Amino acid sequence: MTNVNQIYLQISKVSVILLVRLCGLLFGLLVVSITTACIRRFIGVYILLKLLAYGIIGFKINQYSVLLVYMVTGALIGSFVGTLLRRSISNRWFSQILKILLTIMTLRMIYSAFQ
Repeated sequence: MTNVNQIYLQISKVSVILLVRLCGLLFGLLVVSITTACIRRFIGVYILLKLLAYGIIGFKINQYSVLLVYMVTGALIGSFVGTLLRRSISNRWFSQILKILLTIMTLRMIYSAFQ
């Protein structure tokens, strides 16, 4: 493949990603005025567009399928536990706990970056 073809290929990959991101931005602007059922449908369509775009640019989604299943499961469990915690403690305590956890995670990431 010539250099010009590679450049066009890279430009097309970036264009696809930017198009999907633009759809996400437009979706975010629409969220304010639509119902929850519509939001779920839009999110589903947006995720499918992202998967299609990543497939077009050559990302092998099936290589990461096990990891994706674990991530989705963790997100669901975390959302459930977070909702229970939010309902059982005051907003002030929840805010303090969240700030502490985020600080600990940030410090851990900084520490691991310098090892």
